[in-house]
Amino acid sequence: MALYLTPSALGYLTQLVMALCITGYMASLVWRSARRQALECHVVLFTAFFGALFGFLVLLFLEAALPPSPRLFAVFLQVPFLVGGWIFLLQFSYHFPVLPTKLRREARWSLFASGLYALWEIGYAAYRFARLRAGVLDIASTGPITCCSCSCCGRR
Repeated sequence: MALYLTPSALGYLTQLVMALCITGYMASLVWRSARRQALECHVVLFTAFFGALFGFLVLLFLEAALPPSPRLFAVFLQVPFLVGGWIFLLQFSYHFPVLPTKLRREARWSLFASGLYALWEIGYAAYRFARLRAGVLDIASTGPITCCSCSCCGRR
């Protein structure tokens, strides 16, 4: 599969390398603190946020670098990765530096609500994949388009 290194793809690649360095450094902090049995929840949440951000940047790079038909697979997965990062960042904001006792219930409710939203977005991405597999491409401005012969859904 060909990758087209457009200016936007190179910009995303640069951000991807930076996010990989930050995620690697944060993962090493988690690894070292886990070996010392001094693991702190906010460090794990922040590391998970950067991991989700890295995954989102990979998908942005693939969207900019892939040909039009295969890029749809990256586009459909962008929002679930973004929502995953949002959940980790939201929980990090509650747990940094320590989760106060009076905010525990609020933190759990926000985790529950954002988890439901994440499940909704994952389900919608699965729905879009199923529609694409059936040969129907949903575009908001024009409505559903039936594919006849494209490489994205496998029909000929």
